[in-house]
Amino acid sequence: MRINLIKDSLVDQEVYAQVVDLLQSTPGAIQFSGAIAIEDDFVINLSKADSNEYVANYSKELPQKSIKSNLYTPKSRFSWRSLFERSDKIRVDEEIPTLDATYLITDKENELNYFSAFDPNKPTNGFIQASDWDLFIDSPAAYPIAYQVIATFLQSHMFKSMEEVQQYTHHKPIGCLNDYCQDKSQVLLKLRTADICKNCMNILKDRVESSILKHAIDLMESLRLKMKFVQNIDDEQTRLKITNKQLQFIGTFGTITISLAPMEMAIYKMFLNHKDGIRFADLIDNDKKEEFLNNYRELSPNLTYDACLKTVEKYVRTWEDNS
Repeated sequence: MRINLIKDSLVDQEVYAQVVDLLQSTPGAIQFSGAIAIEDDFVINLSKADSNEYVANYSKELPQKSIKSNLYTPKSRFSWRSLFERSDKIRVDEEIPTLDATYLITDKENELNYFSAFDPNKPTNGFIQASDWDLFIDSPAAYPIAYQVIATFLQSHMFKSMEEVQQYTHHKPIGCLNDYCQDKSQVLLKLRTADICKNCMNILKDRVESSILKHAIDLMESLRLKMKFVQNIDDEQTRLKITNKQLQFIGTFGTITISLAPMEMAIYKMFLNHKDGIRFADLIDNDKKEEFLNNYRELSPNLTYDACLKTVEKYVRTWEDNS
């Protein structure tokens, strides 16, 4: 299973790259491709007549999923039909297989003001809104965008009709993937729990291959932890614990553990000891080299002095050769 992420011309390249990196960072059954970008902008008919069928289907029994705030400035809204057609055109132009998902990541706001949506006529096509996330959540936009990619993918498999969308969407938020978010606090609840309620999970288990569902859930949990980490990294209660093999960032968000190899940890400790920074070129200096060696020996108790020295000298020599 592959999800192709298409960047439109107005989406920041760094944000787009972060989204792709976040989704590719957890291996599993779903492959994410981020190699396609729209270089030229496209013209979209803003007339609501363009997408009356979508308006009728999605708004018949549901309140509008608004992402407005007091800071929000109204902008032109683009029709769903045009966004879906653009996604489908890229699919044809790039010869993307029928079963692969193709999602347009766009700064363009849509007429129903949704965070994301899949095409009810071609569920493997869809769009994700990349703009205005800073109004609702205190983290880089890449995190909620990546979450919406997974959410849209799962929902496109879960719902077989618009009647099912209306039936299974939670009008009262419960912290589930299918919460119908109308305001900031509801959006935050869904993003921070990254959960799927029992009823929705049972439906997904029936309609999504187990390995794909597991990968999607793993991705949502990974995004949840990373998002809480970046939101709280400056929290005064956050502290760093260093062991021989791990860095543990401990705070109100929980504990984030990063494992490092002995060589990586030896370098990290050198940076901690030199508050003004240290250049890798400084490792050639005997004092710095000796400090580097002592750090590495401390972290590699099973190696002899000569073995540690050989490894450190090889590292320094490699740096010299490549500089």
